[in-house]
Amino acid sequence: MSKPEPGPEDVTARYATALRALYAAAGSPTGATITQQAEAQKPSLKVTSSSWSDWLNGVNVPSNPMVATWLIEEFLRPRARQRTPAFVAQPSGWWQETRRAALAQRRQGVGRGGRPPAPHPQPAPEAVPAEGEQVRCRVGSASTSDTATTPDDEKTDSRTICVWRPADLAIHRTLRSGLSEEAEPELPGYLRRSHDERLDRLLQNPADSALIVLRGGSSTGKSRALYEAILQHEMLRDWPLRFPRDARQARKTLDGGLSVPGVLWLGDCQDLLTSADGAAVAADLGALLDGGAAGPVLIVATLWPGDWERLTTEPSARPVRDLLLHQATVVDVPASFTEREMEAVLADPAADRRLVTAVRTAGPDRLVIQTLAGGPLLVSQHEQPATAEGWYARAIVATAMDARRMGMLRPIPPALMRAAAPAYLEGDARIDPPEDWFERGLRRASRDPHYGVTALFARRKQPGSGPADGYDLHDYLVQHGQQSRHGNTVPAVLWEALLAHVDDHEDAFRLALNAEHRLLHRYDLPLYRRCRELGGEGTEVHVVNLMARNGELEEMRAEAAAGSRWAGMRWAYALIESDRIEELFDHAAAGDRYAAEALGDHVARMSDPHLGWDLRVPGADLRAISSAYAQARTLLNENPAAAEQLLSEHARQGFHWAGHTLVAMLDGQGRADDALAALRWIRPTQHPQHWAVQELYGRLAEQAAVTELRELAEQDDGATWALCRALKNAGDADGLRWLADRGNDEATRAVCDLLIERNELEEAATRLRAQFRARPYQTVDVGRFVSVLVRLEQWDEIGDLARGGIREAMAVWFEWRLGGNEITEIAELAVAGNQEAVTYLARWYLDHDRMADAIELVRITDSIVAQNAVVQALVAAGRANDAVALLEYRLEHASPDDRFAIISLGALLDQLGRGWEKYRVLLKHARQPGSLAQEPVARVAAGLNDVATLFEQVVRYGSGAAATQLRELASRGGLPPDQAAALLANGLTPDGEIDYS
Repeated sequence: MSKPEPGPEDVTARYATALRALYAAAGSPTGATITQQAEAQKPSLKVTSSSWSDWLNGVNVPSNPMVATWLIEEFLRPRARQRTPAFVAQPSGWWQETRRAALAQRRQGVGRGGRPPAPHPQPAPEAVPAEGEQVRCRVGSASTSDTATTPDDEKTDSRTICVWRPADLAIHRTLRSGLSEEAEPELPGYLRRSHDERLDRLLQNPADSALIVLRGGSSTGKSRALYEAILQHEMLRDWPLRFPRDARQARKTLDGGLSVPGVLWLGDCQDLLTSADGAAVAADLGALLDGGAAGPVLIVATLWPGDWERLTTEPSARPVRDLLLHQATVVDVPASFTEREMEAVLADPAADRRLVTAVRTAGPDRLVIQTLAGGPLLVSQHEQPATAEGWYARAIVATAMDARRMGMLRPIPPALMRAAAPAYLEGDARIDPPEDWFERGLRRASRDPHYGVTALFARRKQPGSGPADGYDLHDYLVQHGQQSRHGNTVPAVLWEALLAHVDDHEDAFRLALNAEHRLLHRYDLPLYRRCRELGGEGTEVHVVNLMARNGELEEMRAEAAAGSRWAGMRWAYALIESDRIEELFDHAAAGDRYAAEALGDHVARMSDPHLGWDLRVPGADLRAISSAYAQARTLLNENPAAAEQLLSEHARQGFHWAGHTLVAMLDGQGRADDALAALRWIRPTQHPQHWAVQELYGRLAEQAAVTELRELAEQDDGATWALCRALKNAGDADGLRWLADRGNDEATRAVCDLLIERNELEEAATRLRAQFRARPYQTVDVGRFVSVLVRLEQWDEIGDLARGGIREAMAVWFEWRLGGNEITEIAELAVAGNQEAVTYLARWYLDHDRMADAIELVRITDSIVAQNAVVQALVAAGRANDAVALLEYRLEHASPDDRFAIISLGALLDQLGRGWEKYRVLLKHARQPGSLAQEPVARVAAGLNDVATLFEQVVRYGSGAAATQLRELASRGGLPPDQAAALLANGLTPDGEIDYS
């Protein structure tokens, strides 16, 4: 009988095999530890014990790329590197690619590990879409708390851009020319600029899904450019366009409401990506772009430059950062018109009157689009009111600006503004204002347009007709408020109003975080609780941490009893932090699982990780284990033979500490064979991911025990890496070829290493080339492939790889080309933004005494490596002041809040012995909106005991880093006792005073 054809490889099982090996090398941390560490991330991650078990056993793989990246790159890999230095984990790209392949395989109904595939209803023949017809697709999973789809949501599903009103896509209203609204089109005529040409090229062939982000300041024409590009495109204008207004709608759309082919319009996506669900939305978008949709989807969005800088540099925003840096194509929209563009408008007799007026009145900065949108006019009216109504409107708009600054991004309820606006009245407007002053000011700000634009836009969320229940602030005023009011304190009456009227969980979360960063204890915990009441997820860690801050241990236990794992663990760790170990032990012995886990973690960290493992086992007899452990440690010194017998007995019962101690003792006595024999019988008694498994495999590999490892590999795929290493140690190239030809990457690496050692480079190149084409993200293998090509002098192929963006190829190819002084192509790549090209070209300029060219290259590009090389060359040449000037230029012109430029400038000033100047520079930038210099300033200020600066950073700029340093300073006696006690207990008042209440 012929053998059946083998089915497709179970990629989920391959992922699980590698995960088990990495887990064992990392010391096999408990699921409880993993869950706790995941929850402690910012934003918190969710890894349940059942999910972790499924991943280890090959049932499925992590669906959330943020969780997968944290688990592999930030948790398991560093532990494995520390605990098992000899272990070689799969490279980062392999994990990403294999996880995606497993998810794709599961979508097809195969490769689901230990569970049968879920049945999928088959569509009736007539339900199968015809070629070219739109179909619905699902990406990711939406929150179960999503509200039902509204009729408006359904209508937008099939609306093309031709049907959408520009105003409904958040395209700014423009100044009117004086004609009636009926006589004037909604949008003025459009002048194509340089960024439109690039946008057209990107949209030329929309065969694949893509994310395009237009980056520019407020009112620069970003949304209008996207609108015009899609409207004029012969294909895209017929695609359905969806515009989710917030993260919940976005997740719902991605989960099943997205037509393909189609357009997903995100608008200004800063609020979307920084919301509580922002990371999940970014992960879903990334999955869509990785092939998670049944057809092409064009995703378009806009961002302000400062928001882009923040989203792509904050460590806590990994999924968002990865999405923007690695999957988005950015088109920059300049803030100003060029002189040629201005002249073109004025020379066109058919030009729209509004555009002509804007060109003539834009001023020397040529801010034409901003003027057209009415931004400068609104600022002028706000800053210089001419009537009583203008002063009342100024107070209301200032209230809205501060509410927006603190995190309220939804339409602001009029009741909130009515409650807080009196604190913003100024001058004579504060004296006996009429009873209807608020109504008059609100009417002036929202219904009394000057040339068609208003500061506030009325919104209504409730069904049916009626008055506005919220107001949006014109985004030019949002930008103006962030800049002009940055550093202003927010009055207590506004915080009270925010707490009373916030009705969205994402707004509540942002407000709570801002209050926490300002040490406003009166408002931070209540706002987090309000967030939870409104259905917000991810607040548990914040709520519990603030309970711990306030010493609310009983409340934490109540939270734990209600099902909060984080509260239980935080309560247990609070006992450890207060040195109440005996009390913790009593709770653990009485069956408290949180106490047992925390005790096990504490023991693992302080003494023996294997004993900690055993203490964490549910139902374990903690006192008996501790007693046996203490007895064994005593016998090791006094009676080794008795210790060996005791350890063997406990190891056979499955105790990790006993097995590990036994093997270590036998090794210490020079009994390597006995230790190996012990590992053989310990392995089946323990958890499959126990340390003994990898220890046994590693020792057998060192001894080239091929036969035994073959038998083990048949039982456990996790032994394959050791088998490959053993075959390599035995020089068995044929055995490795056999494994490699069956798709084993470890064998491919091992056989290629042997071939390279034997100088059989052609076969090595062939195998590595095939592996690279199948999996181009495995950087370790790419480097090996490029090194072989170098030895074969295959420069054309290396050049193709370099032009394709392969970093390992770029390095050798650039060096080869520059070695022959061939700089033209590399200079072109450098100017186009290739970071590697910039680095190598800068070094070439320095090597050839072309310092001026090197400086200019650094001024116009963003390469940190090139920048530092040129700076050090200037210092070496005795031009330290020029080096400082270069970095200050980059801070002021290239990227005003470039974290790396700030760090480089600080390091240079330290190197030059100008530490106080470094502090001055850091302080200057830490006072800018959204500054990335706040954290280094907080560290330096704390080191200098500069309490005044820490207070300033907390009170005026909401620096969370400074708040942390200030609390630590108070706890270690850096403040007078009464001040320290009040600060730690009550925090600060909104006006920046220590709260003694």
